[in-house]
Amino acid sequence: MPRSSAKDFATEMYYEGLYFAEKSKNEEELTLKRRFSRYAIISYATSFEALLNYYLRKETSELKGNQYKDVFNYLEYGRPRYEPPHILNTVRSKLELLGKLTKGDSVAVIKSDAFHTFEEDVIHLRNNILHYAHGNFSEVYGETLHRSAAKGAVATQNLLAEMKEQLNVIPPTFFGVMKRQTNE
Repeated sequence: MPRSSAKDFATEMYYEGLYFAEKSKNEEELTLKRRFSRYAIISYATSFEALLNYYLRKETSELKGNQYKDVFNYLEYGRPRYEPPHILNTVRSKLELLGKLTKGDSVAVIKSDAFHTFEEDVIHLRNNILHYAHGNFSEVYGETLHRSAAKGAVATQNLLAEMKEQLNVIPPTFFGVMKRQTNE
């Protein structure tokens, strides 16, 4: 049986984000609305990281005997065979590495409004959900959650548009990336 690619997984998770964001928007019952919003956020974050890992694996596979062999091995074969290198700990560090590999401008991406919005609406909230602490209660259970779930698709698309411009990567068509959009 053929293996699915990270792009396929990114696609699946992105559509799950869209699905759960729509379910949240139309849900009246608060417990279900929160559940759907949480899954939308987690799905958008997972989709983006799968795509980012796909780019990194592709770029490191083309470098024979390179200093990033540990990155390639982890992204190609995963655990338990390989442990994740420290350079893959955060989305920021992955973007910085991708910039080095593509000879793109990762600093411009990280300083962009698109990254800041994605970081606040998706990454930060995903981390608060997965690494829950009582001090995060209002974000994980409040209106921030629902607003972020509703804006997650556009935040993802805008960041990918920025990456396309600055890092010379081509986002898969399923993301609908053409140019930066507004959160309306």
